[in-house]
Parts: sequence; structure tokens; C-alpha cells
Amino acid sequence: MAENLWGELPDVSQIRTPYTVLKEQASLLTDMTKGTLIGEVNQTQEGTNISLGLRIRAPALNNYIYAVLNGKHNLSLYPLSFWSAAGGAIITCATEEEFKSRLGAFLKSDAVRNVIKGLLAQTHAQQQG
Repeated sequence: MAENLWGELPDVSQIRTPYTVLKEQASLLTDMTKGTLIGEVNQTQEGTNISLGLRIRAPALNNYIYAVLNGKHNLSLYPLSFWSAAGGAIITCATEEEFKSRLGAFLKSDAVRNVIKGLLAQTHAQQQG
């Protein structure tokens, strides 16, 4: 039998990645709108970085997709930077707690709320015929 030269591997069961945090928020949006709007998160590799994107899809509007934010981090997860997909300042977070706080403020911003309101209103109008 081969000798284990790796040693004990770290326990990561309690670590929540930025992807996990965004997936939770995407799922909450889907639940809060009863599927009228679908939150989606994509994750890709760019060199040694992980790139993230949060999108809102409106199925009743021919699957219209609005890009909410983009983000990037390295394999150590933090620091993480994210920014509005529509442009604007880059927000850098050193920890998960800071990411959740700043993400919450961003998602509650007038700009994001106006997009959600517009998508819900247009979907409602489409469904009314």
C-alpha cells in the first residue's frame, strides 16, 4: 500500500464560498417571486482566478436576462472583488462577513431594486395579456 505523503486534508465543511453565498441569494429571489424571476449564478475559471456572475432571468419575457453583478477571487476565496455588471465602482471584501454585508447593501440599492421592479411589472403586464 502506498504511503500517504499528503497528510491530513483540511476540513472544509464549514466554509461557504462566494459562489455558495450568491447561489443562496439567487435561490431566495426565485422563491420570493414564486419563479416569476429566476436568480442564476455562473462560475468560470480565468487563469488562477474564479469569476462569478449573478443574473436575473424573466421567463415570461422571452427569458430576458439582466446581469446584476460580476465578481472575482483567487483560490483562497478572499479578498473578493465584485462590481455592478452595468458598470460602477469595484467593491473589495476581505472576509465572508464583509462580502455578505456589502452584497446585501448592493442588492438593496435603488439601482437593483428598480430593475427588479421593472422586470416584475413587465412580467405582470405580459401575463395580463
